[in-house]
Amino acid sequence: MAEHKELSMPEIDEIPVANLLLDPRNARLGDEQPSQQAIYIALAKQQGKRLVKLAEDIVNNGLDPTTLPAVVPTPDRLKRYRVIEGNRRILAVKALETPSIVTPALGPAERKRLIELSGKYADSPIDAVNCVLFDNEADAEHWIRLRHTGANEGVGLVEWDPNEQDRYLARTGARQPTGQVVDFVNKLRGTKSGTGIITNLKRLLGTPEVREALGIELVNNSKTVVSHYPAEEVVKGLSRVVDDLEEGRVKVKNLYEKPDRVEYIKTLTRKDLPTKSKRLKMPVTLDDLASGHKTPAVVRPKKSTKRPKATTRSSVIPKESKVNPNPPRINAIYNELAQLNVDQCPNACAVLLRVFVELSVDHEIEKAKLMTEAQRRNAPLAKRMKELAAHLEQTKRINAQLRKAIEKIANTQDVIAASTTTFNQYVHNPYVHPKPGELRTAWDELEPFMEKLWP
Repeated sequence: MAEHKELSMPEIDEIPVANLLLDPRNARLGDEQPSQQAIYIALAKQQGKRLVKLAEDIVNNGLDPTTLPAVVPTPDRLKRYRVIEGNRRILAVKALETPSIVTPALGPAERKRLIELSGKYADSPIDAVNCVLFDNEADAEHWIRLRHTGANEGVGLVEWDPNEQDRYLARTGARQPTGQVVDFVNKLRGTKSGTGIITNLKRLLGTPEVREALGIELVNNSKTVVSHYPAEEVVKGLSRVVDDLEEGRVKVKNLYEKPDRVEYIKTLTRKDLPTKSKRLKMPVTLDDLASGHKTPAVVRPKKSTKRPKATTRSSVIPKESKVNPNPPRINAIYNELAQLNVDQCPNACAVLLRVFVELSVDHEIEKAKLMTEAQRRNAPLAKRMKELAAHLEQTKRINAQLRKAIEKIANTQDVIAASTTTFNQYVHNPYVHPKPGELRTAWDELEPFMEKLWP
């Protein structure tokens, strides 16, 4: 009797994205990587466009709930977890949060697309991920091996063939053009043809000369097959094609190149093709023809390719800002924050924003002599902001509402966009990654105060 290996039962736990570390020995990468940043770059280079496509799907649909990432605890007792399955997905989430961690590894087009997606992602970010938590990697080894090493005689992941894929799409109302043709022919003839022909039929339907000869057309972004002829006419050519493919009279080597496909369709005789004189005034979908209807097909217009106007600024400070700092150093920092691309340089912008706020507050405190130099040096930024806000209200430079807003920024202990706690985390916490959207929001909340300091 084979020895049964005892495995501990894994748990499913919701883990903050910040606590998920990618695997330095990820099998997709050749060598063990020395740091998390090195993994980000190496995996992004290896995935390229696929990483951006994955990020796009996550933005549109969220993380796949049917396949959870697998993790193990790290030995450092910091409540962090190493991802042993699902590294691409976690990298995509981290890249959506902070595109700059992977942009050096991407081409210009992918870099631009990822930054656009990051802007959308900021509206509904993923803070934590449901993961399968194993005690150790050995307990997960069996499942990871089955997932990545093929069918394994049926024990592993058995992928659908093209026919099976199309049948599933049909269940969800997304029958491919090839499936529409096969269904039409079978319904008209009462047969069950079409086994093993999907890939070659797709090649033929993708050739304009073939479609023209058969009397059909692809509409609605190539998702729907319509006929320019009645059912009894169009079924002739489609039946001949289906039979030729299924019975092996024409093979892959005869259809691989476009000229080959054009030559093949020329072999069909007049009796195989629709009679020209019977062409319909308006095309009808194959589905409608098969059901005995001749309602003209509804063709949806192609989507406009006009690019929408950009809705977000690229810098922390917008160009239309009215803040006008006079001291040269503070003015220089202000200009850098108005010019630097925060999507590409979130860390530099975060530190600069913190410095700009602190220098601005200190400048006004010194000017109004609200504190001695020693008191100012020993007081945290939050206390200095509150002192200054109270002074500005007393001198009628700000109203009570703005003072309360500044006190909220100074008092909160939460890591929110505009708070002194967040500013300190940006500078002192290596595990806090500034997000471009949060930096823009932080400035928007601070700007009314800064306009009063620097009119």
